[in-house]
Amino acid sequence: MEDKGYIFTIDAILSLLILFIFISTICNIKMPVFYESNADEILSTMANCPSPYNSTLEKVCFYLDSNDKENAKRVCECFFRKNFPGLSYKLIVDNGSEVLASSGTLNDTDSAIRNFGSHTFYLLLNA
Repeated sequence: MEDKGYIFTIDAILSLLILFIFISTICNIKMPVFYESNADEILSTMANCPSPYNSTLEKVCFYLDSNDKENAKRVCECFFRKNFPGLSYKLIVDNGSEVLASSGTLNDTDSAIRNFGSHTFYLLLNA
């Protein structure tokens, strides 16, 4: 009779352990973020969503102000590759003087303009 208490206790502990593993697995699954492929929303995301320290456009402006166009291009390309794989786009800064990032061919375009810092960013997407 005393063994029944141990069996129920072990059964309860095992069920709680399985439940804990299940809940921790669900909590650790990263859900992909889906955006409507709208140029204005993407530029807002670049301006407002912080990377580890600053927003993407803030970092790009820092590099452009420092005359480091290669790092500015690298930050933009990384942003698009990570968040919008397969999207055809072209990101231009300061009245078309510099293409920071581009991918694919643009047919029917959706566009947005955003001023950030001392720079103007133009984003063209396939609509």
